[in-house]
Amino acid sequence: MKIGFLVDTLSIEKGTGIARYSNNLISRLQKSGFDVDCIFPNRPEDPVAGMFGHTVKLPYKIFINRSHYDIFHANSPITGIGLPLTNKPKIITYHDLASILYQPEAKQHVRTLAPYFYKIGKYCDTVISNSTQTKEELVRYLNFPQDKIVVINLGVDDKFFPIQKNQKNHKNDFIIGYVGAISPRKRVDYLIKVLKIFKKRYEKLNIRLVICGKKTSYHEQIIKMARDLDVIKFIEFRSFVPDDCLNETYNSFDVLIIPSEWEGFGIPILEAQKCGIPTIIRENVHIPAEVSECCLKCKDEKEIANQVYELLTDNEKYHNISKMGIEYSNRFTWDKMVNETIDVYNKIL
Repeated sequence: MKIGFLVDTLSIEKGTGIARYSNNLISRLQKSGFDVDCIFPNRPEDPVAGMFGHTVKLPYKIFINRSHYDIFHANSPITGIGLPLTNKPKIITYHDLASILYQPEAKQHVRTLAPYFYKIGKYCDTVISNSTQTKEELVRYLNFPQDKIVVINLGVDDKFFPIQKNQKNHKNDFIIGYVGAISPRKRVDYLIKVLKIFKKRYEKLNIRLVICGKKTSYHEQIIKMARDLDVIKFIEFRSFVPDDCLNETYNSFDVLIIPSEWEGFGIPILEAQKCGIPTIIRENVHIPAEVSECCLKCKDEKEIANQVYELLTDNEKYHNISKMGIEYSNRFTWDKMVNETIDVYNKIL
């Protein structure tokens, strides 16, 4: 079976969920004996060139190579714009509908194209959704037929595992951690407010906040808020964490907080849980149910601060939440994802 896998350069080079998905799918399919070619437009960072690459160069490559492959599989809607140009079996993977349902962070060319490229799945034989949440959105907002959509969750690498911590807790020295983008959608401001409340209520516990993520324009707003609330000295800002350092980073935390309003999948949640780190999210946010299953859910900053305190002072509760997270996250494997994808290939052929 020869597969034309449609990607763009950025979606396999960045440490995102889509990059993890694409790279694991490609490498594991190849190890299983499949002939996989990556078809991409060599898209640069420039938005205009990016739009040209997705709307002209990539469709052109699909058209001229349409007879060379048994199946075409686009790793996202924007790489699948040219799929209607071939009559070969077509598959497309949807990771979220953020560009039309949460537009403030989408780039201009993405907002312009989103209403069109999101509908490409209607011209495909099968649509893969990374979560039940995304499937429900495809049905509700784009009128996709339910029986056309197959839910295949992302996996979690085996490189994530608990590391024995040193005996620091007797000193009441704890770390609240965050890993992700520094953007309004991620609501990193929640972390600053939680820290302020915690310091005021539980001053006997020595707690630090470690924020890991690539600096953006929003980063300065977070720093200003931390200064205004007089908690900047308790915060360490780190840059983007490379994949080979993630396990050590998660294990350096005592608790992970993901305060996002919206996650297409939320893979850091499962990665941290696989390391045995209890994870807290907010109630009624846009995170897939299968990912947030074992998270502690809090309604506001005060409740998050209280929950952190309980975890750090109740060893039995901490152990139980940690164990539950490890067991649950172990259900998500890349081998399972690949095998379910192969089933889709075989079915449509």
